[in-house]
Amino acid sequence: MNIITDTDIYIQFGKRLANVRQDKGLSQNEFAKVLGIPQSTYAGYEVGKRKIPLELIERVANALEVSSTFLIAGKDVSPPIADPYTPQEQTIIKKYRTLDERGKKAVDDTLEREYEFVKPKILIKGTV
Repeated sequence: MNIITDTDIYIQFGKRLANVRQDKGLSQNEFAKVLGIPQSTYAGYEVGKRKIPLELIERVANALEVSSTFLIAGKDVSPPIADPYTPQEQTIIKKYRTLDERGKKAVDDTLEREYEFVKPKILIKGTV
C-alpha cells in the first residue's frame, strides 16, 4: 500500500508550480516579485521545502492563470474558459503583472490619458 506523505504533496505541488511558471516564461525571481515575497521563500515552495500558506495558493494560481486544484492535486475540476484576449493582449497583461507598483502606476496613468483622449470619439461612434 502506497502512503502519500505531507512531504510528497508539497513536492508534487512544487513541481507543478515550477512547470507552470516556466511555461509562462517567468524566472523564480520575476514571479516572486509578482507575489511580493523573497525569491528564496518562493524557491522553497517549488522544491517542497516550505509549506505554502493556504491564503497564498489562490494568489499564485490566479497569477499563473491556473486553478488552485490543478496546483494542489494535478487536475482541473472545470473545463478551461475560452480566453477573451488576443495573443498581443495576453503578452501585455503578462508584462504588466511583472511590474512593481511604480511601473504599474506609470502604465495606468498612460492608459488613462490615452483613453481620455479617444473617449469623445468612442462616445460619438456609440461603441462604449
